[in-house]
Amino acid sequence: MGWRDALHGLHGLRRAPASPAASPSVADLMAQAYEAAGAGDYEAALAIWGPLAHQGMARAQNNIGKCFGEGLGVARDLGKQGRELLPDISRLLLSDQALIRQASVEVMSVIAD
Repeated sequence: MGWRDALHGLHGLRRAPASPAASPSVADLMAQAYEAAGAGDYEAALAIWGPLAHQGMARAQNNIGKCFGEGLGVARDLGKQGRELLPDISRLLLSDQALIRQASVEVMSVIAD
């Protein structure tokens, strides 16, 4: 079972129907999650971070990994943390490498001119 499955098994975790007019911003959601985590309510924080992680938000994915690594709101599972986040980490690293290559090419073209 992956961390996403574990998140869906948390008490009270339900996805609310999307309402475009009433959708809070990602920054607002992250602030709510940090507030919940700061108060020790990691289940609430994970319920917020879960959908954001599904959307590819690296900070939410990292926070979920930390929760699994430290057993905050979920059973501690260091193996799960690494196995579940590795594909996302690999994707982010490849994306960063592509940006670095692109920037290098642009810098070299400026230098050559």
